[in-house]
Amino acid sequence: MCSSDLNEYRALLQTSKDLGASRGCGRALWEHQSDKYGSYGTPMALMLLPFWTKGCISSMEGLYFEASGTTPYHFLAASAASENASDPVRALRYDKNNIDLAVTYMRELGIRYYFAFTKVMVDKAAARTDLTEVATSGPWHIYEIKDWALVVPLADEPVVVRARSGDQRERWLEVEIGRAHV
Repeated sequence: MCSSDLNEYRALLQTSKDLGASRGCGRALWEHQSDKYGSYGTPMALMLLPFWTKGCISSMEGLYFEASGTTPYHFLAASAASENASDPVRALRYDKNNIDLAVTYMRELGIRYYFAFTKVMVDKAAARTDLTEVATSGPWHIYEIKDWALVVPLADEPVVVRARSGDQRERWLEVEIGRAHV
């Protein structure tokens, strides 16, 4: 990695850290472009955001693709949010350069920040009223997604109704709102 790329990468990491301190922590999704990431030494360089921000700005992509049920959804979102995504998962229907779909996916995945750097995606993001540019660093423009919400586990366990004799299709009739006879 040349010194200018290293400085650009360091500046983006510092901007991300400052963003977390000033606006709050959250997940990030960034525009993919292997040529650009190659200049940071690896296309996976931004996966280190959680490390450099002490967990405040988390990586939507993560490191363990094979172990995550959200991997296909991540790549669908990354493709829609990128001018030139890698689209590595077979048999998915990718929609490149579709910022409308990207914002929908990002909200559904609990993503707070979108990082874009190509003119195409920056222009598309800047034209939206539900994306607010909150920082820039070198070629990167960082947007906060309006009405984002962190995806969280259920607060309560679901009610499980035990099997009984008779017509099982009618078992739900015996369950009252707020109180179940289980």
